[in-house]
Amino acid sequence: MRGAIKKCALAGVAIAAVYIELFTFWNYYLDDNTFAKENMLSVFLLIGLLYLYCRFIRVKDKTALICGAITGALFGLIMVIGNKLYLGSLEEIFVSLRSVIKYMVLLAGEILFGIQIFTLFYHFILTCELPESEYKLYEGKKKKYRVWIGMWLLMFLCHMPCYLSNFPGIMSYDSGWITRQALGIIPFDNFHPFLHTLIWTACIRLEQLLGIPQFGLVIYSLGQALIVTAMFTYIVYFMVQRKVNKIFVIVTWLFYAFCPNIVLFSLITTKDILLGVSVAGVVMLLLHIWEGIEGGEEKQKSKRTMIAFAVVGTFSCLLRNNMIYAMIAAGIIMILVCKSHRSFFCG
Repeated sequence: MRGAIKKCALAGVAIAAVYIELFTFWNYYLDDNTFAKENMLSVFLLIGLLYLYCRFIRVKDKTALICGAITGALFGLIMVIGNKLYLGSLEEIFVSLRSVIKYMVLLAGEILFGIQIFTLFYHFILTCELPESEYKLYEGKKKKYRVWIGMWLLMFLCHMPCYLSNFPGIMSYDSGWITRQALGIIPFDNFHPFLHTLIWTACIRLEQLLGIPQFGLVIYSLGQALIVTAMFTYIVYFMVQRKVNKIFVIVTWLFYAFCPNIVLFSLITTKDILLGVSVAGVVMLLLHIWEGIEGGEEKQKSKRTMIAFAVVGTFSCLLRNNMIYAMIAAGIIMILVCKSHRSFFCG
C-alpha cells in the first residue's frame, strides 16, 4: 500500500513539475506565439518535458545533482529577476497578487528546467568516456607549427568574404564616442576601456599619417580578425593536444570558421571583441594551471604559466572596466581551491 502511495506521490510531483515548466514556456518563451500554443507543437513540447524529467530522475551522481541545482537556480534567477532588472521593470512583478503568483511560478519553472538541463549536462561531462583519437597531422616541431599556422590563416581567409561584403569594416554602437576621443573632439575618459580607445586612436593616427581614407578601420578590422582567429585556432590546437575525439575537433574548427555570428564577431569594432579573446586566453591559462597542478608541472614552466596568466588578466581588465571584479573572484577561488598546492604558484 505504501509503495502505491509513494508512486502516486512521485507521479503527482512529476505532473506538477512538468505543468509548471509548460506554463513557463507558454508565458515566457511563447508569449507572442499563438501558433505554437494552439496546435500540436504544445503536445510535442509536453512530451519533451516529460522525457527530460524522466532522464533527470535517473541521475544518481551527487556531484552532478549539486552542480546542476546551483547552476539551474542561478539560471532561473537570471532569466526572470535578472531580465526584469535589466529592463528596469522589476516593479511589474509586484503590481498585484496575481502578478506575484505568476512570476513565482515562472521563476519556479525556469529553475526546474535549468536544474534538469544542467544536471544532465554535468552528468554527461562526468561520466562520458570518448575514445582518444590518433593524430598524424605532423612530425617534428617545424612541421607542427607550419600546419597550425596554415590552419590559422585558412580560418582567417574563411572570414574574409564577410569582411569584403562589409568593406572597409563594421562600426559598432560605441565607435562614435571613441572616434571623437581619437580625433580630439572630446577629451579622453574611462567610460569606455582606455586600452581599446588607445588602440583605436593609434589606427586613426596611422590613417591620418598615411592620408589614406578609412585605412584605420581597415587595419583595425584585419588586425582584430587575425587575433580572434589565432585564439580560435589555439583552442582547436589545445583540443588536439588532449586527444579529443576528431569529430568534436573538426566541428569546433568549422564552427569558428563559418558560423555567421562568430565571423561578424571577429570583425566588428566594439570593445567586447578583444575582451572576449582575452577572457578566452584567461580560461585557457586557468586550464593550463590546473593541469600543471594535477600533473606536477616543473617549476620553470609553472612560472611562465603564472606570468602569462597575470599579463593576459591585466589586459582583460584594461579592456573592460568591470573585468577586474571577475579577476579578483578568480584569484580568490584559485587560492581557496589550490591552497594545498602553493608551491606551484610560489615556484
